[in-house]
Amino acid sequence: MKLRYIQLFFVLNIFCIGISNKVVIAQESRYQVRGQVRETFNNHAPIPFAHVIVNGQMHFFADIEGQYDIALSQPIKTLDFESHLFRSVRVAPQNPKAEINVTMSRYLFFYFDEETSPQAEQLINKVLAAKHTNSPLLQKPFDYQSYTKLTFSSDSLVAAKNKANKYLKWFGVSLPMSEKTHHLFVMESSTKRTYQNDLRQQETVRSSNVSGVESRSALTMMSQWQPFSIYEDYINIAGANYISPLAGNPFKRYIFSVIDTALVGKDTVYTLKFNPLHIRQVAALKGFLYINTNGYAVQLAEATPARETDTRFAVYQTYAQTGKHWFPVQTQTKLLTRANGIPIVGTNNTYIYNPRFGRGSGKTPKSEVVLDFTTGMPQDTVFWNSVRQEPFTEKDNNTFDFYKQMGNFKDFDRFLGIGSRIAQGAVPLRKTDIILRRFFKINEYEGLRLGLGLQTNQRFSKIFQMGGYGGFGFRDKLWKYSLSGQSILHKDLQIVVAATHTREITEPGSVTFAFDKTMYRSENQRLLRVPRMDLYTANTVALRGHLRNYTWLQFSFKRQNTEPQYVYSYEKNNVNSFITNEIQAALRYSLGEKFVKLENERISLGTKYPEIWVQYTRGLTALNGDFAYHKWDAKLQYKRKILGLGEFGLQAVAGKATGALPYSLLYNAKGSYSEISTIAHNSFETMKYNEFLSDRYVAMFFSHNFGKMSIPHFPFYPSISISHNMGYGALADNTQHGGLKFNTMNKGYIESGMFVHDLFVLKLSSLKTGIGAGAFLRHGYYKLPNASDNIFYKFTVSIGV
Repeated sequence: MKLRYIQLFFVLNIFCIGISNKVVIAQESRYQVRGQVRETFNNHAPIPFAHVIVNGQMHFFADIEGQYDIALSQPIKTLDFESHLFRSVRVAPQNPKAEINVTMSRYLFFYFDEETSPQAEQLINKVLAAKHTNSPLLQKPFDYQSYTKLTFSSDSLVAAKNKANKYLKWFGVSLPMSEKTHHLFVMESSTKRTYQNDLRQQETVRSSNVSGVESRSALTMMSQWQPFSIYEDYINIAGANYISPLAGNPFKRYIFSVIDTALVGKDTVYTLKFNPLHIRQVAALKGFLYINTNGYAVQLAEATPARETDTRFAVYQTYAQTGKHWFPVQTQTKLLTRANGIPIVGTNNTYIYNPRFGRGSGKTPKSEVVLDFTTGMPQDTVFWNSVRQEPFTEKDNNTFDFYKQMGNFKDFDRFLGIGSRIAQGAVPLRKTDIILRRFFKINEYEGLRLGLGLQTNQRFSKIFQMGGYGGFGFRDKLWKYSLSGQSILHKDLQIVVAATHTREITEPGSVTFAFDKTMYRSENQRLLRVPRMDLYTANTVALRGHLRNYTWLQFSFKRQNTEPQYVYSYEKNNVNSFITNEIQAALRYSLGEKFVKLENERISLGTKYPEIWVQYTRGLTALNGDFAYHKWDAKLQYKRKILGLGEFGLQAVAGKATGALPYSLLYNAKGSYSEISTIAHNSFETMKYNEFLSDRYVAMFFSHNFGKMSIPHFPFYPSISISHNMGYGALADNTQHGGLKFNTMNKGYIESGMFVHDLFVLKLSSLKTGIGAGAFLRHGYYKLPNASDNIFYKFTVSIGV
């Protein structure tokens, strides 16, 4: 999915994830104390899960906000407040019912233990043994309702507004000054989730309420991504995956120690501190687990990334026992950062309530959409008062009032819409979008290519779209252009009819799959060095749709005139250009692919299962076509994370063409080697471009990235990858292709390699460019005579944030 960054005027590139709730500890009685535990300094931040001891013998825990509420039938003489890393405080209540707010001073910072204590090891082993019972996703089926509130605040409101107004003035928007205290931003939402298994789950947004914005769905999505369970192998915090302290064999990655014990009712709650085995360990967390001996379940948890950065995150989670089930009832993610020098605090709270399990839960629809924002309708105050799980404060109300003073919501929505479209590669200009990728391109064949691309947007029509582009290559001296139009016939099934007229260049012998997508960004780097191209002019009509879960279909007809831009003649027909008429049926099947459904689009979150493409193409001699043929093509892609071992990737492709065909309609093996070249996944790294030709072939590309390494005293975090690629191909007649030299792969092509990413990382603003290097060995039948010539060196280039 990859949707990690949504720009708001007051914070750039922040993706805050989390959920929260409030724990109330109470019994019916005449003696009662309540209050909140906060830090003495650090802006009086709440201390989550503070340990409260009554009369030296009864134990309670405050909630995520440091709030406690204790009622007993006996007098409350003393209250002892304890929390790891803070000095304890004792208070003696003066009245039977009292409100006592306590501040505690931090005297320790988080320290790293060097080995797991025997008691902690026993407790963690018992938690792991009960994991199948206590892990929420294993208690299926279930459903629940949730309420989420996300706020961004700053202690420097005036400075934040002044900074924001410098940008907003270009959109006719300005933030007024206000004497009332308010947040920078408030958003709340109410959802319902049903879960049966990984393939049958859905969360629908009942309603959302966003300060200052009418187009709610894209922004509401910010608050919906949160770590659901500490038991999962990976915990997602702000778009980054961290390994859970309960994943796999945790003792290989974490050190645990018992730091506190509390007798709560009939059960004992142990507080365990955990930290990475190595201080520079990548994707690791540090924090505390509160283990309840009733089922040896996690009752409370708090975690932060072990490696501290300028932006700090903390996740807090509370579980409660509902019948036989321990289930998360509250989670909070806290964000501390600075945007343009302004301190920003983000707090995301979600409350899970009314959980139902087994037969009592609702039916889960069979749908790819796991998060649906289109169902949410604006609701009145009565609705929000019924679903809010925490008070809507005066500061919250002041925030909504503040934005109402602006009086120009449409302009502000337009500002946010522009940011969203730019992130998708387009700049809206009234009813038209300017396509950014058409402006500028550099590759070996065209040199510098300049152009312009335009297409209509939904302000023009929600059903019909027109577009086109034009571009000129300064090395090949050729103009390219395209005109297109499409119309939606059925919105839910996404049935679209489209027509295009295109004059463009393409690599001869390449295969394009309908609904294609790349596994790795590096695959596109291969296209920069393609030395041989065909110029084609094509007219295409296509009907495509998403007829059932995980299945995409397309039927098309294409008439194309192909002109090779290199010395070549197909000697059987004595031609160097030709016309083809093709009908094609294409299918893509992606089991388990998940989508987020917004008002005007669906965003894929990917799948953890293999994806399959199959297509059949029939070449016709009707309408003056030069060749009759059949082509079958197939592809399989699969990526999987392996806990503690990195990520494995596999791509398998195969094709067969029947009939006497020119070079462009055959299969050009996917070589990617040239002098001073970069690694391109899912290609043959030691094979030159245009080295092998086939009319039937199969190729398999294996790769495995072992994940980032932590090297003492080394400033970067490189990662090692290995790859192994194999291919086989055959050509029935290799005598008809004049002017070209090539080989066939009928003996099997084999290569292996290893490379290191991010040996050096260059930071430019928010972008990071990583440089690495690797070596590949060409072996097997097609190895070169000189042994040293079979070793090929390449660079790796990665760009990220």
